[in-house]
Amino acid sequence: MSVAEVLSDDKSTAVQVAIYAPPAESTLIKPTMTAGRWLRPGDENGLVIGNHLIKERPDLQVGDEVVIQIDNRETTWRVVGIYKMAGNVIPPIVYTNYEYLSRVRNEIDRVSNLRVVTSPQDGATQERVAKALEAT
Repeated sequence: MSVAEVLSDDKSTAVQVAIYAPPAESTLIKPTMTAGRWLRPGDENGLVIGNHLIKERPDLQVGDEVVIQIDNRETTWRVVGIYKMAGNVIPPIVYTNYEYLSRVRNEIDRVSNLRVVTSPQDGATQERVAKALEAT
């Protein structure tokens, strides 16, 4: 996860966002899309935004270009989809492909977040796997 700012068109204001960047082939995120599409492998600057960012920036829609300031650099992204998530999320979460974000941040092959799916998905198995991971 990276923290960044989506700048207004005139760059006078910004909305802080959390950027999550799963690998293109990940099946762990299953968003409820309300417009556009989910990320595809090879999306160079594709961005999927959520209803929480739309609440702050109601002008945004699929196809728009947005400027995001990340690591004190401005980069241009294209909104390819909009998803809906219940609850109140602060800061709003946006998604892009890991491969692209890692190049933008000069952090190729660096992992900042790891998720593990167990089978079966019961509490005992999850606890056993967590202990095994902590021991390594």
